[in-house]
Amino acid sequence: MSSGTKSPAGHKPAGGRKKRRKLTPKKIKGYLRATLILSTLVGMIVLIAWLVGRSNAYAVYIGDKEIGSIKIAKSVTIENLESQAKERLTQKNGTEVSLAAAITLKKAHVAKAKLMDKDKLAAAIDMQMPVKVKAVAIKVDGSVIAMAKSQTEVAQVKERILTAYSQGLDNLESSGFAEQISTEDVFVSKNEIWDEERLFALLTTTTTTNGYYTAEPGDSLSAIAVTHNMTLARLLEMNPDVTVDDPIRIGQVFNVEVSTPLLSVRTVQVTKKVEVAEAPLQFVTNPDQDRSYQKVLQEGKAGQREVEVRVTRLNGVIESSQEVVSRMLVEPQARIEEVGAK
Repeated sequence: MSSGTKSPAGHKPAGGRKKRRKLTPKKIKGYLRATLILSTLVGMIVLIAWLVGRSNAYAVYIGDKEIGSIKIAKSVTIENLESQAKERLTQKNGTEVSLAAAITLKKAHVAKAKLMDKDKLAAAIDMQMPVKVKAVAIKVDGSVIAMAKSQTEVAQVKERILTAYSQGLDNLESSGFAEQISTEDVFVSKNEIWDEERLFALLTTTTTTNGYYTAEPGDSLSAIAVTHNMTLARLLEMNPDVTVDDPIRIGQVFNVEVSTPLLSVRTVQVTKKVEVAEAPLQFVTNPDQDRSYQKVLQEGKAGQREVEVRVTRLNGVIESSQEVVSRMLVEPQARIEEVGAK
């Protein structure tokens, strides 16, 4: 068949192209309408996603716990929330407090119905915020032994302890603690603070050890036992060489039990007492009489003197006694005796 021969009707030539459809105005209009609808839908989806993702609130955390959310505003800052909470909780506790956990803010999108107002958020913070309250740490020789509510309470407890050992002592020169006591302002949990009675009981708690006591003028076994909070039987048990019938010698040393409180009180008292001033003895020699000769020329007469004594006590037990002043009230008259010298 020659190249010029026509194909049979209804058959495409071999290797031929599809016939391109023509775009009519109607079809173009339809395509444009579909593109517009699709673009609108995409835009709306993007807008909705943007609106949903946009932050409109702060999620408020105490530590790692979320307690609520509030609308974003310039006044809503960590500094403001913490300072306001500290002020409210200080008023609530009746003493200065420190916040024991940090407040943090995280941006979030929150439904309007779930947002808190400032009052509700403040109430939630106050309920959830752990606090430490201002207290006074009591130190004895540098070691913390207890927490008190205030300096006033510490002063009251100290005064009670001092009074217990100084009561009844006239002409008290001084009283104070043997240990070094200091205080420091701290912030602690409420349950760490002791009340006044508990502090007093702690600071007057005693430990018992063995010690020694040197007898003073006027001492008796029963008095020594009472002074050291011992029974007479216990005193005799610790001193097997002593009996109730033995006289006590000044300077005699006894084994005793020594009760030492956590805080020891040292008092210094100046006492006055009137003592007998013994009459001096004078001798006059008579060379005409032999050595066995003796004659009283003048009877002596005792005088009186007033003595001031500084007495130092530790927890009520005498540590030392020192004469500081002595003056004669009534001069003694000497006893004069004549003796032979032959």
